[in-house]
Amino acid sequence: MKKTLGEKVKEVRTSRGMSQETFAKSLGYKSKTTINKIELGINDMTFSQLIKMIEIYHISMDEIAGIHSSKEKRNNRIIWINGPYGVGKSTLANKMHEINPNSFVFDAEVVGDSVMSNMPGELFCGRNFENYDLWFKNIVELLVEITLKYNGDIYIPMTLVYKDSFEKISKPLNEEYGLNIEHILLESTYDIIHDRIISKRKKEGCWCINNIELCISNQKNFKDVTRIESLGSSVDELADKILSRNYN
Repeated sequence: MKKTLGEKVKEVRTSRGMSQETFAKSLGYKSKTTINKIELGINDMTFSQLIKMIEIYHISMDEIAGIHSSKEKRNNRIIWINGPYGVGKSTLANKMHEINPNSFVFDAEVVGDSVMSNMPGELFCGRNFENYDLWFKNIVELLVEITLKYNGDIYIPMTLVYKDSFEKISKPLNEEYGLNIEHILLESTYDIIHDRIISKRKKEGCWCINNIELCISNQKNFKDVTRIESLGSSVDELADKILSRNYN
């Protein structure tokens, strides 16, 4: 099996017992982050740097001829589907998965439950996962791990209430791992969301209903987000709109 450039670079480095930092300096890079991104398949190495590595570490051209670009296998589309509690995010994500079987619905709520349920009482910060830094960190690490080994799209139906929460996920994904994540905001009215929650046999005064207004109020001020009005559209139409990027 042909190796990627990243796999070959890692093989050259580890076979010589070198750290990423030392290896990076030997090739003229300023930090180990560059080598880390190359090995992960996020970035490719420039031709001049490739030649430099060949010359310094005496690599034969036959070995290099058998590798291919690391980026060839990275084609994931990661979509965060945001919106008030009960607006239909999970229903939409599951419909998108049904239309596009080469995809995976990532359950950020399960990740949050694992973080929240394992906090001692004095560290408990409420039921909103956004109050836990570890939740953001785990989301990022899981998405990176998945994209390295999985070529399908990833759909994440999860409410974010605070305006800086999405950036806590998108920024490290992009800056440290070269991954882009789309932010979709599914919008509707209070009454429609309320009735939808009640139709699922939830009771008046439940946590979701009590937080509808907070979501709508906060999310209307979100920036750098693609807003989709769900009112008057079927779940099939909404899924098609997102999958085809037809947001007009």
